[in-house]
Amino acid sequence: MILYRPIKTNLITQLFGENKIPLYKESGMLGHNGIDFACSYKEPIYWNCFDYEGEVLSHYVDSAGGIGIDVIVEDPKVYKLRFWHLVKDGYMPKIGTILSTGDLIGYADNTGRSTGNHLHFGIKPQILDKNGNYKNELARNGYTGGIDPLPFFKNTYIMDCLDNISEQLNYIQKAVNLMKEVLKKFLKGRSIN
Repeated sequence: MILYRPIKTNLITQLFGENKIPLYKESGMLGHNGIDFACSYKEPIYWNCFDYEGEVLSHYVDSAGGIGIDVIVEDPKVYKLRFWHLVKDGYMPKIGTILSTGDLIGYADNTGRSTGNHLHFGIKPQILDKNGNYKNELARNGYTGGIDPLPFFKNTYIMDCLDNISEQLNYIQKAVNLMKEVLKKFLKGRSIN
């Protein structure tokens, strides 16, 4: 699975495992369990994967008022991608929605135990229990099942990727149209016996 930056702002303010502060210890963690992107208030956040669609698993409000969305991806390994600190009462796709590349997920904010507007992005490998429910495969790894997202990332904004693809398709369409015109002119001058 290759992931692109889900938000335009390109400033990571906290990496996975950083800040071994009491806040994390109180939550039973060794350190930060995702990566944080600084951003503007209500900056749009988009589904950031070309390879796979994602299914919205849940919307969640944590004990500190942090608002987020969890999305399941099967790669064929199953991962839960977490987008956190979203706008309260803002847009979120409905549970069960299938997300395609570039679909809107929500808007960034400063909810919960946050010190400023940012997007917290995390990845948690999943397994299915005997009842068919997703469970964190690494629940006791000291990061509540989270793993470092950076090895999955290409540092390119997902919407810039889509714009580049659209531009390339326009060039291809122009080339096809030009070839059609040339072929018409060529065939017009020939007689068919």
